[in-house]
Amino acid sequence: MKLSLAMIVKNEEEKLARCLDSVRQYVDEIVITDTGSTDRTKEIAAAYGAKIYDFEWCNDFSKARNFCIEHATGDLILMLDADYVVESFPRDYILDFIKDKKMCGLAEIKNHYYENGEMTVRTSLSGILFPKEARYVSAIHEQISSDFPRVKLPITIFHDGYDNRSREKFIRNISILERELADKNDPYFLYKLAQEYKGMGELDKACGLFEQAYRQTEPGRPFFPNIVVEYLQTLKSLKRFKDALELIDNEGERFYDFPEFHFTCGGFYLDLVISNPKEYIQYFDKIKRAYNRCIEIGENPKYQGIVGAGSFLALHNLGVFYEVTGNVEQAKVCYKKAAETGYNSSVKRLKELDISR
Repeated sequence: MKLSLAMIVKNEEEKLARCLDSVRQYVDEIVITDTGSTDRTKEIAAAYGAKIYDFEWCNDFSKARNFCIEHATGDLILMLDADYVVESFPRDYILDFIKDKKMCGLAEIKNHYYENGEMTVRTSLSGILFPKEARYVSAIHEQISSDFPRVKLPITIFHDGYDNRSREKFIRNISILERELADKNDPYFLYKLAQEYKGMGELDKACGLFEQAYRQTEPGRPFFPNIVVEYLQTLKSLKRFKDALELIDNEGERFYDFPEFHFTCGGFYLDLVISNPKEYIQYFDKIKRAYNRCIEIGENPKYQGIVGAGSFLALHNLGVFYEVTGNVEQAKVCYKKAAETGYNSSVKRLKELDISR
């Protein structure tokens, strides 16, 4: 089977070579659709032997991707973005597995970004490998439209495109999402629109959209757990404590095994008590219980979300809880366990505690 790498790019001279270096040994051809680069993107692509085609940008990612697919000659399409780095791609196993089958292969995307000065990783699944006859739909957050079954494959990809995104991209995405919502009232687009406003710091607008998405989304849809978590995070940031407590009451039983939900609850209870200790002191013990629940669950592959909510992040925050309540020895136990995973904040705090003694 012939495997074609397909990509749409624009001004990706900083990251394109990194991506192509990680994947070129797995593919039989490289097909690049350029939507208007003014830097060295096309020159770099040509150096890798890519077939390069120009496409006039029309605010529609699906049209650009489908144009790229049409110029590919492979039986299978591997669709990547320039800010992807392929970490694992067992080609022989994958091609043997999907031989004579029509399916859309899902890869695990490890989304890296900085939060509060610490590298954070959030996992997601994305359909990136499919037969050439498949096509994309939706102008943004586009997906393969077909009856092909979705199957998770042993493909892992590093992605750092969410870090330091420009305001221009937020505005572009908001415009396209609003157009999509006008055409079809899908709560998925409400959720993605809320994320864009959250990314720009417009939390009131984001919160309203998260609430709409939460009210309109069937709990069985795969992104519903993440709506709940991000809605709760935004309510916390806006200090809408009563609404957050209601949300936790409504969803706590449903997400008994979702570590990120309990991790977010732990942070919320802390902010709640700090905001008014006299009124909310009864929630103090819930901080510890929430982080302990995260550790009990562990990293649950059933959910997509932040890496560490069921392990080192919860351990570190539990260590902070013990430290501020005077139990330094128990805090050090937690920090040590988190440090053993390589979590830098715990490594640093352990050193500071040793020095202070």
